[in-house]
Amino acid sequence: MQTVADQESPLKNVWMIIPVYNRREITLGCLEHLDKLGVPDWCQIVVTDGGSTDGTVDAVRERFPRVQVLQGRWWWMEGIRAGMEHAQAQGAMTYVWLNDDCRPTPGSVESLVKRARETGHVCGGITRSPYGVYAGMRKTWLGLRPLDLSGLEPGGVLPGDSLVGNFVAWPGKVVTVTGLPDAGRFPHLCADHYYTLEAGRCGFPCELVGGVEAEDVHPDMGWARQSILRGDQPVGFVAKWLLQWNPRAGLLPELRLHRRFWGPAGVLIPLGPWLKKWLLLSLRILLPRAVRTRL
Repeated sequence: MQTVADQESPLKNVWMIIPVYNRREITLGCLEHLDKLGVPDWCQIVVTDGGSTDGTVDAVRERFPRVQVLQGRWWWMEGIRAGMEHAQAQGAMTYVWLNDDCRPTPGSVESLVKRARETGHVCGGITRSPYGVYAGMRKTWLGLRPLDLSGLEPGGVLPGDSLVGNFVAWPGKVVTVTGLPDAGRFPHLCADHYYTLEAGRCGFPCELVGGVEAEDVHPDMGWARQSILRGDQPVGFVAKWLLQWNPRAGLLPELRLHRRFWGPAGVLIPLGPWLKKWLLLSLRILLPRAVRTRL
């Protein structure tokens, strides 16, 4: 009996990489969703576990024996790279990134892979969450700005300069020419923008594919989307978040990204929003709560 991959050449030798860490039920829900869509029938799925202590690895191996599991001490892009390196060694022709809290709509994975294979472009889907939409960006002299999705119809495409990494397909040639992601310099924050911008620099366009979507069932960092001025997080917590200085989060990866793609003066771009956050935090300390809540 022929499988989907046998009948549809664009779906041959596709590898999906799902980085996970300590979200057992969310990870299992993702794999169950993909199972219902029939994705494992034509796509090799690799879960890269970053050191979970909640039984994720054993549960995945028990419930989804067709899924391959790699283990390490990884942040997001480190797990992505480990999965891509493993898939590359197996002769992968297309790579798909998927976060474990994303649930693609029926047919979206197939459409994304086919578009990437046919065009040779880096192709992204749209991820919707209660906090908004994760999609693509355009590069401006002031940094990255969200693409306007209002005119993107199902079946259409919207060119961009960078893609959010929740749900992205990569043709094998892009990875061969661009090289595997530099997860040492970009292990987590800004890593998706770095790698898609790097692909563009190497001559491979990025685009959003209309009608290709996923739902984010567990959006993270909801506290970071609160107003610093009116939010209910402790001042010390926000200050510690702003003072982070490591490759994984905070200001450092932002500086590295902008230095790499905007030149030496690009480091000034992320400093403005960072200083604005400190100003808002200072006002929060100085102003009475009754005044802050009215602002």
